[in-house]
Amino acid sequence: MSKKGIMLGIGWTGQWVANFSRNSQSLAVRSGMELTHLKLYPGEEIRTPKILLLFWKGHRIYGQNLLRRIILAHYHPKKDGVPLTVPLLASSAGLYHEAFNATEQNQIDYASKFAPLGVEYLWMDVGWHVTKPASTHIGPADPQRFPNGLRPLSDRLNNMNMGLLVWMAPEFQGGGTWMERDHSNLFLTLKDKEVADLPHFKILNFGDSRALEMITDYISNFIQEEGIGIYRQDGPIGANLSYPDQRPYPNKQPLQWWRDADAPDRQGITEIRYVEGLYWFWDELLRRNPDLIIDMCGGGATRIDLEAMSRCVYLWRSDHNHPGFEPNGYQSHTYGISQWAPSTAIASGYPDTYSFRSSMNNGISVAWNPYQPEIAQRWPLAFPVNQKEPYKLETVARKTVDDKEKVGYVTNEPFPWETAQYLIQEFRRIRHLFHGDFYPLTPYSLDDDIWLAYQFHREDLCQGVVLAFRRPECSTQSANLKLWGVSSEANYEIHFEDCGRRQILLGKEMIEGLDIIIESQPGSALITYHQCR
Repeated sequence: MSKKGIMLGIGWTGQWVANFSRNSQSLAVRSGMELTHLKLYPGEEIRTPKILLLFWKGHRIYGQNLLRRIILAHYHPKKDGVPLTVPLLASSAGLYHEAFNATEQNQIDYASKFAPLGVEYLWMDVGWHVTKPASTHIGPADPQRFPNGLRPLSDRLNNMNMGLLVWMAPEFQGGGTWMERDHSNLFLTLKDKEVADLPHFKILNFGDSRALEMITDYISNFIQEEGIGIYRQDGPIGANLSYPDQRPYPNKQPLQWWRDADAPDRQGITEIRYVEGLYWFWDELLRRNPDLIIDMCGGGATRIDLEAMSRCVYLWRSDHNHPGFEPNGYQSHTYGISQWAPSTAIASGYPDTYSFRSSMNNGISVAWNPYQPEIAQRWPLAFPVNQKEPYKLETVARKTVDDKEKVGYVTNEPFPWETAQYLIQEFRRIRHLFHGDFYPLTPYSLDDDIWLAYQFHREDLCQGVVLAFRRPECSTQSANLKLWGVSSEANYEIHFEDCGRRQILLGKEMIEGLDIIIESQPGSALITYHQCR
């Protein structure tokens, strides 16, 4: 009997739940909002979570790739009718404390270093805005650092054939900001009086039509006036909050705010209206700004669901490596999430081959320091390179989101421009392949003494790429990797990118196993192939 299975997808950017029960004969699944106990008024309508059921037969990995194809076809932003390619960006966050120390001139100078390499956007994260007396999260730009707003920066970027990404967080605007001060009745508040009036403890009610129209008009006008190409939305889910005595507040945003606003006979209605408003907000931004890309930060990519991913991309798929850049973790991320979400991205902290390839996906951000060693990077590099001189071990001063200190490397060597250019060119040659089918070629592991490898195959183009990694403590320098997706009777030209060797093999031979050698420890191999015509 052939193997078969069912996949369940949920489209709800709120508090959803899935319960599973089984016996020897059947499986029962209940999924939807976690809490609904409500009545509707005459003529009132609500929407509920979207549910996707996918039935597959054959090998499980074919089922996973059927899901990838469905998501790319129906639940992924489009550009000219085809799935949007995630951008290649440059971020100076490690140099300028995210963007708290960014200025118009240092951002122009930084972008000019990477424009000749083909970088497509400059990433400006949290901190570009007014921060005193209260951080607005949506602007205006700090007039001391950006005296004419962000438009002069975006205009200069356009002259370099680059666009501008700007971080915003419109949902939590409380605590004395101009919006909360002038429109306090449009915010959700907590019943917990100890924290209700503290900064970040008020959330703009996207379920209120007045608030929704106001924030949509403001953000859309800001995008147009300042020349923003990618709107990056953060929060409120996952934000870390504390009581006045620094005790952590137990409830993540915005669930408790929704619940506190509900009447006993209308439980769930605030969440429903909020989520409906959020979708209208995104759709309206895209309607008014047809070339806009929405990047969903969501507190470290916590909002990965069918509805959000239909409208947004994920340029920073996890805060796991914030603020460090740890390649083995990146490899494991790609291995896992690629079976479910076909297009995500992360950053590279340094242009060495092993760590850069570990970060590769359809898009990538280069958080590189082109000024080294004259200007020190605030965030050490976290195992990006061979662990020997001229690199030295240093503890990251800033803790990660899970309150753990990272250990990283810094270097006094000049920036390796030739390597950087080569790696970006390599990435640009193969980036289209990451929208293909995904195949894990080795078992999954977090260990440092193993090989990890995976393959992306474009059936429509009859070509693909293999990425293989020999981790730092792995004593084995060769592996035999059995490829997927190729036609057994067709000939394929294989290109071993590191040594330049080319070879013609039958698909049958590739399926039986491709021998790969990686001499360096750690090290990587990148192999591309295409069907001979």
